Amino acid sequence: MPNKYSATTFNIILTYCKKIFYRLTFFSIKTYSLSVLAVLSLFLFLSPLVPSGYAQKTTTLKRITVSKRSDGKGYVIRFEMTAPADSFIVIQSDTKLVQLAIYKKHLKTDKVPVVNHHKQVQSIDIKKIPLGIGVNIHIDKNHYFIAKAYPDANKHDLLVSLTNSNKKYITSLTKGVSKINWDVFDIPVEKLDTKLKVNGNSKLPGSPGTREDASYYAMKKRIKFDTVVIDAGHGGKDPGTIGYHHVEEKNIALAVALKLGHYIKKYLPSVKVVYTRDKDEFIPLKERGHIANKAQGDLFISIHCNSSPAKSAHGTEIYFLGLHHTKEAYEVMKKENSVVKLENGSGKKSHLTEEQLLIYELANSGYMANSEKFAEDVNHQFKYRAHRHTRGIKQAGFIVLYYASMPAVLIELGFLSNKREEKFLNSKYGQTIMASAIFRAVRKYKEQMDRSQNISTK
Repeated sequence: MPNKYSATTFNIILTYCKKIFYRLTFFSIKTYSLSVLAVLSLFLFLSPLVPSGYAQKTTTLKRITVSKRSDGKGYVIRFEMTAPADSFIVIQSDTKLVQLAIYKKHLKTDKVPVVNHHKQVQSIDIKKIPLGIGVNIHIDKNHYFIAKAYPDANKHDLLVSLTNSNKKYITSLTKGVSKINWDVFDIPVEKLDTKLKVNGNSKLPGSPGTREDASYYAMKKRIKFDTVVIDAGHGGKDPGTIGYHHVEEKNIALAVALKLGHYIKKYLPSVKVVYTRDKDEFIPLKERGHIANKAQGDLFISIHCNSSPAKSAHGTEIYFLGLHHTKEAYEVMKKENSVVKLENGSGKKSHLTEEQLLIYELANSGYMANSEKFAEDVNHQFKYRAHRHTRGIKQAGFIVLYYASMPAVLIELGFLSNKREEKFLNSKYGQTIMASAIFRAVRKYKEQMDRSQNISTK
């Protein structure tokens, strides 16, 4: 967590303490002694509040350890550091190679011991790059892992989680991804606005640059918003919820998704639109996330309709991934996740564990913050522009959101179990109202993202 006290603030406090000290010295020797003790005590009290960079410029990577995960589903690589990293990114560029960039000024890595008693991780190499280090993690030829990085919740350490997977999935995940050559990790100045992605391809850094810190600032500050993935819920053999007058959720979700995509293409021509489905077909939940990741999406929007035994229930709901806090949120999650029963292999789990969601929250705090931001934009548009009743912004463990590595929301347009809301959502007028409201939220979100990255919104 960033320290709220800046070096400037500390200097002001210290200067003020000195003034008090000088005034107190005009009193007796006894009082003077007490003043010294008081000022020293105050200094010692405030010293932990000094930013780490102010007191110590050098951060040391003390040790790297590889250990088995407590759930038995893979391994954890711990990078023990004396201060947290500024930023980091994981790239799986090959089925047998995981690459990690850790950005931290003055990061000392001399003779870092690697404690590894597991043959599944063959070796770990470190290479200095501008303002940080590049790490190559070599995986044994007989094992396959999904890699994610996240900061230790209680320490300065950085963790890389390796989750057991299979050859087919990892081959698909790494297809077209370029291996990074850490020796030429700089990026030319003219390419600073080039979009960089965790699962990118030739757009990832790898060619000689003209400015030493180009890769650092490009990675950290120049990620451009230009791809939206729209997911029409259900489809094909999965009709979704059935309405009061037998209207099927899958058809309304697709109609609104296509209208939303049309508005984005027309009014935000610089933004690419990718559909997980653009016709009546069945797409497994996990595959929807894979489609989004392959498209290098900046935002994932999953569109659905709700239902309830209470026929009077009505209104919109917007969800982002996390632990549910209400019974109602749990019921919506359970309904949407039940789709996995229609996928090949009926034994698949239809829920995410609490541990999976906690790890996700640690590893994807940035995505979650932006997901909530976009959810607020959508909720505002529904309430004040579309004049719909809103039931608020909520969290729950939706499988379809879990596999999309980007800010992601699931939108419940309304209740098909309510005959008035079903009639509205089944009409072209209602679908236009809802799609245009979501579009305005996308436009606002893009403007916010572009401003934060100093990118022209024209």
